[in-house]
Amino acid sequence: MRKIKKVTPYLFLIFVFITVIFSFRANPFSNVLSGHDSSMFLYFGKGISDGLIPYKDMLDHKGPILFIIQYLAVLAGFGNFSLGIWLIECLFFLGTLFFLYKTCYLCINDKLISAVSMTFLTPLFILCYDGGNYSEEFALLFISISLYFFCKIFFKRRVSRVEYLLIGFLGAATFFIRLNMISLWVVFCLFLVYINLKDKNKKLLFQQVKYIFLGGITLTILIIAISLFQNNLEEMFYQAFIMNISYSNSNLSEKINTAFAFIELLLKSGVFSLVVIFFVSILQKRVGQKNRFYFVLCIYFVVNFVTVVLSGRYYTHYLVTQFAPLVIMIAFALQFIVSTIVGRKRNLLAVIILLTMIIPITISSVRTYNFGFNLKPSLDTEQTKIIAEYINKNSKKSDTIYVHNINANIYLLSDRYSNSRYFVLPSINYDNFPSMKKEFVRNLYSNRPKFIVVRKQLLSDGSTSSNLNNEVLKALKNYDQIITVKSDNYLLFKVNH
Repeated sequence: MRKIKKVTPYLFLIFVFITVIFSFRANPFSNVLSGHDSSMFLYFGKGISDGLIPYKDMLDHKGPILFIIQYLAVLAGFGNFSLGIWLIECLFFLGTLFFLYKTCYLCINDKLISAVSMTFLTPLFILCYDGGNYSEEFALLFISISLYFFCKIFFKRRVSRVEYLLIGFLGAATFFIRLNMISLWVVFCLFLVYINLKDKNKKLLFQQVKYIFLGGITLTILIIAISLFQNNLEEMFYQAFIMNISYSNSNLSEKINTAFAFIELLLKSGVFSLVVIFFVSILQKRVGQKNRFYFVLCIYFVVNFVTVVLSGRYYTHYLVTQFAPLVIMIAFALQFIVSTIVGRKRNLLAVIILLTMIIPITISSVRTYNFGFNLKPSLDTEQTKIIAEYINKNSKKSDTIYVHNINANIYLLSDRYSNSRYFVLPSINYDNFPSMKKEFVRNLYSNRPKFIVVRKQLLSDGSTSSNLNNEVLKALKNYDQIITVKSDNYLLFKVNH
């Protein structure tokens, strides 16, 4: 029985790891193509490997660290993008799982409950990773490592200089993925300043500030140096920061609706009740040192949730960064239930019973992602491959194409690049960005793509300027439709000379 109890936590963790990595679109058994964002990121990785310059030759509003990860995926797969990104995702998820588990164990000193806390997140991992290769997925590893170090400060007060340097370095890495994902560093660093000033421990504060700053500034200088070398610093700053902020604009009503949508998801997943139990449990505790940690954890949870809903868009992958504070709250809640209500002698039985809460949504998630991706290819996948194959066989590698408002899979499958850096248009109103609109139109004629692919819906949607449909429809007057290529969703056009 002791051996079973000893190995059970690791069995739970293995279950989470295997279940989640085979829910990724890129897994070896998958019969679907990359998702919208994933295909764009892989286009960046492939482009970098072929000598294209990020932000100058390819436009997107994510930070440079994300595209470096995609480049590493291309290298890891030796040209097989799906295999490469899956291997990278497996490594990142393994690291995330390891450090979130270690953080839970540091907080509650119980291996079984720490592992079960991770298991409670399984359906959310599957649903919110949404097939994988999102910026939040990679940032979560950096957040998890840094959260572990911050927790060490609270519970052990033994953090080495290297760990402080890593906190700063990983904070900068997260900042250069997307700037609105750094709430962990903002909250915990401000709290460290407050605590050390309150305790009159200025020497320790100076050491913490010095090494965290050195870690952050080291990566920042490195990123700036690379951008200066590539002569894309201005473009990088504009797209990764200015455009990103513009993309996140929304009104209060949209933010509130998004918040309720995410809360509903937490309710369906069964973890919201555990968050409530966590808040109830801390009201009953009077533990001096831990009270500080509970307070800062709650602040971090709230501040991070605000950043999740800031854009006013309900994209499930936005919730991924919330998993770091969420899993700790789940661990504390489970510990409270087991120790206060059930009793520690029956903790294994108790947590297994509690896990029944997430069985329905876990089964639903696995059916949608694991089985849905790995059984048979969709019609859209097959037709996309047919279009890409036609382009590949009827053009030279030096020829350019343009795929309008779909994704980047046709570029990747056909081994062709876009005629401009606007390979997939970001979801912004181009009436508010006249210079970008002008550049897009100029490239559409000065560097005319040999093929243009559009959705069939474009013809029925009519001429709208906000998403540049009107400009593409004008350009198509100089193109002939390839009627031999059949597709339910897309139309293929070839330039007429």
